[in-house]
Amino acid sequence: MSLSKIGSLIVFAAIVVSASFAAGCGSADDGPSVGPSVGPYVDDEAPLTVQEATTLGQAEDVTVVGSLLIQADGVRLCSALAESYPPQCGGDSLRVEGLDTDALVGLSRTDATDGPDSVAWSEYPVTLSGSLAGGTLTVAETPLPAGRAESGPQTVFFDYAPRPLRSPGLAFWIMELRNTSEADMRLTFSSGQKAEVVLRRDGAEVYRWSAEKTFTMAIEEVVVPAGGSLPIVVNDTVWLEPGEYEVEAWITASLEGGGEPPRVSGVVKLD
Repeated sequence: MSLSKIGSLIVFAAIVVSASFAAGCGSADDGPSVGPSVGPYVDDEAPLTVQEATTLGQAEDVTVVGSLLIQADGVRLCSALAESYPPQCGGDSLRVEGLDTDALVGLSRTDATDGPDSVAWSEYPVTLSGSLAGGTLTVAETPLPAGRAESGPQTVFFDYAPRPLRSPGLAFWIMELRNTSEADMRLTFSSGQKAEVVLRRDGAEVYRWSAEKTFTMAIEEVVVPAGGSLPIVVNDTVWLEPGEYEVEAWITASLEGGGEPPRVSGVVKLD
């Protein structure tokens, strides 16, 4: 399955969306948004930007937010991803050590046809905590997805970014379907909508990602190869009270032969 060539500059600071971008988040017809510009937090508990972290030299117990780039020669947290395919760090960056990249979900990857050296990158802000020394961020603990569900050879993961999620602010809803079988898996989408996310509080629905959005009505078939995965990342501006919310998320596709990928349940926390 081919990935779209990435052609927009990605700048992650953390985590208040600009008004101009928020106005353009209403439809998912063009697929997941790749790296909007995000403004800085206004409180003292905010994660550092990559640019801020590079000025520290050495520090313990720091939290940094940026865009992740995984290449054959290592992992970097970037202040921006430059306009190229595959992406490269544009601007300041930190080398990352101690991160279990296999535990991360929703990463975009180059196709096997692009060459033997696979490149992966995040289309959402990644928040990492650890210690800084000599331009290297050594991660204390790999962040784990917020939920997962399994059904036969299908494992679906759900996560959200940034961490912490602020309201009002931009939320990235991250999903990934992994095909653990030895055969290709065929999915059919009946419209441009690829995923759905619903938040509930005390059993009452308070948020639905697709609400007031429009989608193309074209049917699309996607093949997830044996051992492969399908990442889906969508975003939205959320306006909710701080607290914990029950989340139900699913990929809006039907499977060849009937059925659909399993739905994921979990908890989303807003500060």
